[in-house]
Amino acid sequence: MDDKENLLLWREIYALRSRCEKLEKNAFEKPSVIPIPEPNVWMGFDETARFLQISKNTLRKLMRLKKIFFFQDERKILFKKSDLEKYLNSFYNNPHPED
Repeated sequence: MDDKENLLLWREIYALRSRCEKLEKNAFEKPSVIPIPEPNVWMGFDETARFLQISKNTLRKLMRLKKIFFFQDERKILFKKSDLEKYLNSFYNNPHPED
């Protein structure tokens, strides 16, 4: 190897070392793990009434007034837990909702 090749190799080594240092610095500054959202959790009618701490009749009324989203497949009624949590949060953020 001549001096020119050695010089090129040292430049590459220096460039790689500085890139590694930058990557290492960024790894500690920013989280490398992206949070994974929870999968959709579906709840049945009775479980939803217990979760919301309301009677089944009140739950039927909320369904009829379209205050809560639900999915019905023939006789089975399902509620998405994230939708129920949004409903509760909206109620607690605005305790006197207008009808």
